[in-house]
Amino acid sequence: MKKTPLFRGTRVNAESISLFLKLLFGAVLLILSTSVTYAQDNLIFSNRNTGTVRNMKLPSFTINTPTLITRINTYHWNNGKGKSKPGKIGLKGVGKWKAQGLPGATTDLRDSINLAHAYSVAIKTARHLAYEKLAETVGGINLYGDATYDRELMLDSNLKIVVTGMIRGARVINAKKSRFSDGSIWVEVTLGMKLYGEDGLISPSADWQAHQTVEPISVKEPVSSEPTVPMESPKEKFTGLIIDATDFDARPAMFPKIITSGGRIIYGTGEIDKKFLIQWGLMGYQSVISSAKNLARVGKNPLVIKAIGISGKSKADFVISDKDASRILAVVVNNDFLKECRVVVVLR
Repeated sequence: MKKTPLFRGTRVNAESISLFLKLLFGAVLLILSTSVTYAQDNLIFSNRNTGTVRNMKLPSFTINTPTLITRINTYHWNNGKGKSKPGKIGLKGVGKWKAQGLPGATTDLRDSINLAHAYSVAIKTARHLAYEKLAETVGGINLYGDATYDRELMLDSNLKIVVTGMIRGARVINAKKSRFSDGSIWVEVTLGMKLYGEDGLISPSADWQAHQTVEPISVKEPVSSEPTVPMESPKEKFTGLIIDATDFDARPAMFPKIITSGGRIIYGTGEIDKKFLIQWGLMGYQSVISSAKNLARVGKNPLVIKAIGISGKSKADFVISDKDASRILAVVVNNDFLKECRVVVVLR
């Protein structure tokens, strides 16, 4: 973690940027806070910038006259985990002091023409950092069991151009301003980027996915080697599929798969109606089975299957037994809900 000190004459004050990602109702909401701190004292040294925070060597400076240092101000990213627990901050060979933590990237009112200009600088800084962190966040989203967007963007220039353009076009939903009694200014910028819909991230991703080569998946320690064959078509009509994966530490992805223990793909490729794929994605995710059953997506009588494992580096593919795979293949003969992406996975 790079520390960027500001040495002033008031008190120790450590501030941090906080980033929260919310995947809610098909939208990625990025919330980034930035603040401007007012101080009526002399700046001794600063290497503050709006660049990406990285681990670096500690900065150094020289003071030629006796100086009373009363405040050291630093900011750090904390790997997108939000406000970190304040520790200690200090000068090598001088001492360390307990830090106070506040959310935000800081600037100085003394560099501003007036309060309105200070707000303008804070909003501009927050937007710059928010777009930068949105790019990092999208890059970390799982595409499927063995890849993230970051990896595929490096391999596919066309996908990179489209996704980069969508990130740059992310909408500023809100820019909230506050001023505290100590003179500091706090600005919260909210960016919104849709996951689903014609103008969502799923749209160019679906075009990309349609041209990918489908290969058998290797599953460690297969539970059974029995062939997966459709059972006799059942009389009961099911309207959707729920995969219970609460026994495993699985992760969401844009294009996850349901596979057998032998690696056969039951769902995730093949004849899928693109209209439904764009509308709500390949799979939905819930944390409680009762909530999953109440979703209109899976209808009034969903088939519930227990996952027996997960697969892929990203832990995003779901393994089911050969027997359950046969049940699914038999059920969709009468009602092919898989084609309409009427699938929900329950994660713990």
